[in-house]
Amino acid sequence: MRWFMWKTWLVGLILLSATGSAAAIEEMPIMNCADWINYRTSSDQGLQAIAAFYLAGAMNGIALTQAAYDNINKLPKFEPLSELGAPAQAYYWMDNYCRQHPLSDVMTGAINLYTVLEKRLHQDQGH
Repeated sequence: MRWFMWKTWLVGLILLSATGSAAAIEEMPIMNCADWINYRTSSDQGLQAIAAFYLAGAMNGIALTQAAYDNINKLPKFEPLSELGAPAQAYYWMDNYCRQHPLSDVMTGAINLYTVLEKRLHQDQGH
C-alpha cells in the first residue's frame, strides 16, 4: 500500500511541475529497458552517463517524494537509498532487472529497486 501512495505522490509532483498541459506530460521521455541495456553496454561514455543520470534522477525523485509524504504524515525519517553502498550497485541491479524484464522501463525498475531497498531497511531495523 505504501508504494502506491508514494507513486501517487510522484505523479502528483510531476503534474504540478508540468507547464499545465497534458502534452507536456506525454512528451516526457521514458527510458525503456532496451535503451538502458544499449546505453550501458555502449562504448560511448556519453550514452553510459545518460543511463546513469537517468537512474540517479529517478531514484532521487522517488526518495524525495517519499520523504515529502512521510513529512506531511508525520512518519519517522526513512532513507532506503542508504542501503546502497555505491551507485554502481543500482546500475548493476537495473542491468539485471532490464535483462529479466526487457519490455519494462527504467522508472518501473527504479520503483521496484526502491521497494527492495525499503524492505531491506525495515528488516535491518527489525520492523
